[in-house]
Amino acid sequence: MNLISNLFCKNNLPNSLLLLGRDNQAKLQTIKDFIKSYYQDAGISGRIDNGTFLDVKILDKKLETIKIDDIRELIRYAHLSPIESNAKFIIIVDSEQMNLSASNSLLKILEEPSKHTYIFLLAENESSLIKTISSRCIKLHFKEENSLPKAEQDFLARTTVIKNDLKIFTDHYMKFYELIKNSKQSEIIAYVNSITSKASPKSWHHFTQSFLFLLSKLAAKNNNEEISEVDALAYHALYKIAIDQFANEQKLNLDKRILALTLIEKLILAKEKA
Repeated sequence: MNLISNLFCKNNLPNSLLLLGRDNQAKLQTIKDFIKSYYQDAGISGRIDNGTFLDVKILDKKLETIKIDDIRELIRYAHLSPIESNAKFIIIVDSEQMNLSASNSLLKILEEPSKHTYIFLLAENESSLIKTISSRCIKLHFKEENSLPKAEQDFLARTTVIKNDLKIFTDHYMKFYELIKNSKQSEIIAYVNSITSKASPKSWHHFTQSFLFLLSKLAAKNNNEEISEVDALAYHALYKIAIDQFANEQKLNLDKRILALTLIEKLILAKEKA
């Protein structure tokens, strides 16, 4: 944040910044803290948090697809002059969720940004964006002290998941998280082959823990949002099936590979609906 603040104070802050790193919500908080430090007003800080400050616009669709209508609204906003100050800030969280039409539409304001408008794109990695987007932004890489996103850290603080094996679990979980997110068939098959190998029996244990961990996170929706009764029943049923099957795996006649592939498929579907 110091770098961004220093550039801004010297009028050298680029109008388009791509902030890269695993935890987009942590980066969002960093940018909000920077903007608050610029205004140095408690009332404005509160309005930035609740979304009522007119010179800050945050697009955060909670991992849902960002569509062209979302970007068109930002374009209209970007063309307006600042209302309550002499600068305007636009933050697009999880910008990798933009579909192609939305990405192409965003190019309009990246190519010709307003002088007093600053656009922050938050993404986990550059490769998740089309090249014409990333090439028009100055890139900053955020170094993370903990490889787990904050939601996972909070979950671990409330659970007994592998307390004595946290580092190994963290590494395995992040691979699992990326696997579910990318949903590439070849990677899923390679992963299932690795966790069911007799050469690494502990991998199956970490898979079961990772599965239940991510499933619980999905069911909680990360933000304590209410979920429909149908969704709640579906998550509960899937969770119970997983618990029962994992607990009795030694008694199962079902191939672990088939079980793992089936559960991963169900989790991807559950993630898409969440």
